[in-house]
Amino acid sequence: MIAHINKIIQNLWPNEQVIQIENLGGGFNNTVFLVNTTIRKIVIKCFGKSKTSCFSSCIEWEASIISLLSKYSYKVPKIIYCDTHRSLVNFDYIIISYFEGENFEAIRNTLSQTEIETIEYEIGEFCQLVSNIKKEYYYAPWIPLTHANNFSFIADIFKYMIGMCSKYKIDIQRVHLEDIQCLIYRYKNEINSVDEVGYCNFDLWDGNVIVKDGRVTGFVDFEHVIIGDKLMTYYLCDFHSRKSIAFLKGMNIKSLSHSEKIRLTTYRCIILIKMIIEQNLRGNTDMSSYIWIHNKLDIEFNNLIQLGE
Repeated sequence: MIAHINKIIQNLWPNEQVIQIENLGGGFNNTVFLVNTTIRKIVIKCFGKSKTSCFSSCIEWEASIISLLSKYSYKVPKIIYCDTHRSLVNFDYIIISYFEGENFEAIRNTLSQTEIETIEYEIGEFCQLVSNIKKEYYYAPWIPLTHANNFSFIADIFKYMIGMCSKYKIDIQRVHLEDIQCLIYRYKNEINSVDEVGYCNFDLWDGNVIVKDGRVTGFVDFEHVIIGDKLMTYYLCDFHSRKSIAFLKGMNIKSLSHSEKIRLTTYRCIILIKMIIEQNLRGNTDMSSYIWIHNKLDIEFNNLIQLGE
């Protein structure tokens, strides 16, 4: 892969020399590199050979989201180059601007409570800004169809997950997807009670927030942005029991109605099931490393039942 990165840089900027290439990790179907040349510092996100995989989207979707959101916020990277032709290398890639700082997850424990609250408020503000970009339909890039209402959208996501579990023989264990699916049908009216539809980051966690000097400098990884209810924002899910009042203030959420609690709990179940599926498809057989996901799914499933009592 390093040779491919060098080839890309040489093709775009033949007068520059690559000084350093650092692997920053990546997602289910991509790898991200930080590249320092004699002139610039950039980020290259390389997508897998398949156009889409599991809950991943194609490079065109992420590029379109970055282009859109960068018009609204300077904390979204700029696209420098996007290549889907594969004439130079045998994978798609996108080159974006670099943000100075470290990811929030890595340094959270070194920050003061005031700094954490400031950062979480800024995350909330950004999520609200994203959700304010309105649409008239629901859409997730891993499901090819748009939906006119939230219920059909959520029902289709569950249908997709059930199909994934069947195809790859994934055992969700203590909770049956069909049981959650039945609850969704029971809560059809509540799930459909969405006032506004907009963009929503389905994967905005601390690791995708870049911070420096106690402030957010940038947001990264827009592969999992969807169009739907703003309560589907990943950061609302409190998976580690870190309820952030500052984040809620930033997102202008003062309280939740009963139907909103049902929707949010349903979305939490979706994200947890998604995480279990991805762990299995990554070949992670060490159950102890993600037993907390199963335990949390048990809790959220029971919460969903209790909301109907």
